[in-house]
Amino acid sequence: MTLENDDKTYDVKETLITCEKESIPMVLDYHHHMANTGENELSLYLQRIYNTWNSFNMVPKVHISSPKSDESYRSHANFVSLDFILPFLKLAKELNHDFDIMIEAKQKNLAMQRLVEEIAALRGVKRITSSSVEW
Repeated sequence: MTLENDDKTYDVKETLITCEKESIPMVLDYHHHMANTGENELSLYLQRIYNTWNSFNMVPKVHISSPKSDESYRSHANFVSLDFILPFLKLAKELNHDFDIMIEAKQKNLAMQRLVEEIAALRGVKRITSSSVEW
């Protein structure tokens, strides 16, 4: 079982505190965080979120998606906007910690393939497989 921050109710900090207290891994949902940031700077919590996975000997999981539009901000777009998630990727790179990305997009595999291509084109990114990169 895992817990995930919500786009309306439970923000990153509230979810993390519960996960730490109950020893449950936390899945960070970046799109939800952007819709429900509260007063929370993700940089203050990301390492702690990753740490919730330590006792399970598993790689942390992160959900990535983009808003469908400004008017439908909470709805998932067909594809994932690299511009939208790049601030998160840069923050995650600073921690130098492996994590798995789970893409939530209407176009599913096509969205994953497009995003991997776009990320692989960034300077310093190494393509590992058709669906994984190292930065």
